[in-house]
Amino acid sequence: NNRGQVENMSALSAMSTGRDIGGNLQKVFYFSNTQQLIRYYNTARPLQHFISQLANGRSLVWPTNLFYNSVSLKAEVYESLCDCEKSKTFWEQTLQANLLKYGESIAHPETAISLHELGKTWDRLGDCRKAISYNEQALQMRRL
Repeated sequence: NNRGQVENMSALSAMSTGRDIGGNLQKVFYFSNTQQLIRYYNTARPLQHFISQLANGRSLVWPTNLFYNSVSLKAEVYESLCDCEKSKTFWEQTLQANLLKYGESIAHPETAISLHELGKTWDRLGDCRKAISYNEQALQMRRL
């Protein structure tokens, strides 16, 4: 029972050969809300990792987590939807989590990625000074 939730995530759904291409594409690539899209990514990302392990012949470590619920993933989803304000909020949360996890004085690749993503987001929001500042911090951290 999916409690009335309607999900149409298959690109293989039947499409008529009529002239309403836009309507058909909406049926194939339509997400009724952002939370639905985030749930899709929460399962798609770990499955992608799992399948790549199988394809590369790596031994699997069990239990494999088949649900990935991270703040950075939410930031990526909102970025793909061109919702820069929400994306910025989640990248800021990701940066804070990385600073707490690795320390503010330690140059860690995940912290550098968060800084860079914040720089990209500020650029999209039109604040070039903040974008440059975050990107310079990321570059400096990657050089260390």
